[in-house]
Amino acid sequence: MNILILDTNIYRQLGVPFYKHVDYLGLEDYCYSSGSEIIVTKTVREEYLDFYSNNISKHVELIKKSYEQLSKFRSFSKIKSPNFSNLKRKENLLVLEKIEKNTFAPRLDSFITEENLLGFLIENKRASKNDNTRDFLIWLNALAASERFKNDQVIIISEDKIFEENSYFKALREKLNVNPIKVFKSISSFLSVHGFSSQKLTKEFVLSHISEAKIRKELLRDKDSIPSHISELYYSQKKKYKLEEFDIEEIRVKEFYSHKELETSFVKIIAQIEVQVKMVYEAEKNTQLVIDHLNACKIRPTFHPETFDEEFRPVFNDWILFHFQLVYSEDENKILSSKFLDFFPDYSRFDMNDQEL
Repeated sequence: MNILILDTNIYRQLGVPFYKHVDYLGLEDYCYSSGSEIIVTKTVREEYLDFYSNNISKHVELIKKSYEQLSKFRSFSKIKSPNFSNLKRKENLLVLEKIEKNTFAPRLDSFITEENLLGFLIENKRASKNDNTRDFLIWLNALAASERFKNDQVIIISEDKIFEENSYFKALREKLNVNPIKVFKSISSFLSVHGFSSQKLTKEFVLSHISEAKIRKELLRDKDSIPSHISELYYSQKKKYKLEEFDIEEIRVKEFYSHKELETSFVKIIAQIEVQVKMVYEAEKNTQLVIDHLNACKIRPTFHPETFDEEFRPVFNDWILFHFQLVYSEDENKILSSKFLDFFPDYSRFDMNDQEL
């Protein structure tokens, strides 16, 4: 059995709401079929709830400000801003219930000692400018779980490198004489290793059942959203854009994971497909607007690539991550169905640090 500890950055990675994301649902299915457990440390629980509540408050404040601005117009002078207090409280309770479903707190009394804490704080101050105390607390929870469940494998799923690279963490584990702890960077990378496996299920086999025509169709259907991922100029604009060039240059499987459904014995596969896409849109008529914007970006860079060609045409030339769900029959050794789930145009700026493009 695996004991899985999810870091706060993984919940953020899943988006809102985390419990509906295909990767989290896949992880729950894996745990159900394998007898493994997802646990949430108190550190992660409190950190995520604070993040979630602040995220709601930010959007509520934006709506309130919009109502204030509208009320200045005569026809809108009598409108009242909705009371979001009850809705906010209800939403916070909902996510609390979802995350507390798996809250687990091993006894840490024997591990949280003044000696261990001071040792880490001194070492961290010497080696890093960051305050990694919250990572230390998560590590202590992992050690406590490993000590408590000696016959099981404790796994941390986190984007943070500290769990693999910190020498004090390693030394403390060896000092306390607990089993090694494995670390994965994402739920999908964990499931690609620990989910259902078969020598017949390869990246080449999966790729052969991914339709380029379907990818092209989904991109064309949602083509008007892509400019908002090219430049901040188009972030809040909702309009029809003329696409002048469109090419899919490469399709490859990043990774996939699978689990067998107990009811049907079919294998459900979630495949992450990287697609290199070039989309060139009609030139911006107000060229001076683009020039001024690009000059401003030199002083205050944006998250967007801000790519325009010499004709001031917005250009998207990057990798997009697609999610597909496939159903596989082990007995027949064939894919029974392939379903598009979603795609993520900003993927390359988040998740391709370790790959050569």
